[in-house]
Amino acid sequence: MINFIRRSFIGASFFTVILLGVFWTLYVSGLAEKPEWYEFVLPPVFILATCMMLAFLNDRFSLFPERTYWIMICYAGITCCFPRVYSSPGAFSSAFLISLALFSLVYSAFVSATRVGPFMTAFFITCAGLIHFPAFFMFVPFLISFLRLAKVSPKDIVAFAGGIAAPLTLASFVVWFRGHDPWQYLLRIVNHFSEWSFSVAINEYPVSGIVLVSFIAFLVLFAFYRLLLHAEATTTVITSRFYETLFWILLCSLVVFAGYPAYRSSFIPVILLPVSIMLTSLFVDRKSFWAHVLLFCLYLLLAGHYVLSNYFPELLGE
Repeated sequence: MINFIRRSFIGASFFTVILLGVFWTLYVSGLAEKPEWYEFVLPPVFILATCMMLAFLNDRFSLFPERTYWIMICYAGITCCFPRVYSSPGAFSSAFLISLALFSLVYSAFVSATRVGPFMTAFFITCAGLIHFPAFFMFVPFLISFLRLAKVSPKDIVAFAGGIAAPLTLASFVVWFRGHDPWQYLLRIVNHFSEWSFSVAINEYPVSGIVLVSFIAFLVLFAFYRLLLHAEATTTVITSRFYETLFWILLCSLVVFAGYPAYRSSFIPVILLPVSIMLTSLFVDRKSFWAHVLLFCLYLLLAGHYVLSNYFPELLGE
């Protein structure tokens, strides 16, 4: 059964749908006020789409030593264990767009002759930022990675700038068409950057959640260590630099997570993109006994966190 899920797209998709259905039904059944149908349907659809995008990314560019679809279960399972994110549908659509930008970034490294990769990378990040403001910070790691992964030419820079301008222009036109001032709309987006409050974010972070976050951080660092240890023997130059991209995305995400408390919970789906890829890289190696033990402990902690968050939130100070 595990091998079927690991190696079959249909099996992984089926198990992911069941996982999302169970968690989402439990969440909605516990709400005092039932959400609209689209609020119930869209978040799990975006999670499933993100899972498929991550699986396609690995299948298309062979990011892991062997073919696996376990990344779908990993991302969906971890995301579902954070009930506080369920009420932020924009966060899931933003994470899906960032996964598309990640695919476009890797595509631009493998197919350097076309300008589609740079344009679509900037386009997806900008769209994600318009839907969910913190996604704009993803320009920092993606720009660094773009310079590292691809052979950048002046045409690539123009294409990247065009990818930023296109959705901003379209959004401004829509705002103007609805009778509002496009300049004020863009100014409100810029003003969001002034909401930085690093000390408040640290003070508001639940102390009881430090155990789970610390354990995930340990697993991610352990995965990075193993990849660096075997990089020359198991990965290509582009794949190695792709994992550098994940490091920069994770680092930038943690800065946003700490500095913008208003978006702390809703940014979790984006943070889990690099986390899920790194954790899956641990699970791919079936010879590593301790990796499987650590992942088993992770899922136990996640299950405990889900139960506490959903049924005993007072114990977490929520």
